[in-house]
Amino acid sequence: MVENLNKNLIPFAIIIAALIIAGAIVWATMIYIKGIEKPGRVLEEAGPAAVIQPEEPEKIPPTGEPSLEAFAKCLSQRGMKFYGAFWCHWCNKQKELFGEAAQYLPYIECSDKETGQLTSQCQKAGISGFPTWQLPDGEKSPGFRPLEKLAELSGCQL
Repeated sequence: MVENLNKNLIPFAIIIAALIIAGAIVWATMIYIKGIEKPGRVLEEAGPAAVIQPEEPEKIPPTGEPSLEAFAKCLSQRGMKFYGAFWCHWCNKQKELFGEAAQYLPYIECSDKETGQLTSQCQKAGISGFPTWQLPDGEKSPGFRPLEKLAELSGCQL
């Protein structure tokens, strides 16, 4: 009788194990996609600077919109500066928001491709994480910024 009981419990044990594994996979996927870290918290250290998690998720608009080109040019004209690094995931996501208009952004590369060190320009500017936006008044706004937030910070029309 005990043998029959053990044989009957095996399918239940398999089902429970499968549910636990499926739950772990879903949980890990949600962490990867959404992130659990608090906004603005340093996610990974990379040499002399850090990558900073975004404040909020952002939908990526279609590329090539004339308004994005005008917006990117306005950011430059207003004196905004976008400090980043070629290896920085969030810097690349920030550029993706602008699509083809990213070429007009006031972008400053902070990572020397040969040495991996922070460039002297970024050291002088006091940049310690990526991405970092510097406002016209010199104040720094670290982290990924949605287009609406950049419009608010710069006074540029989106």
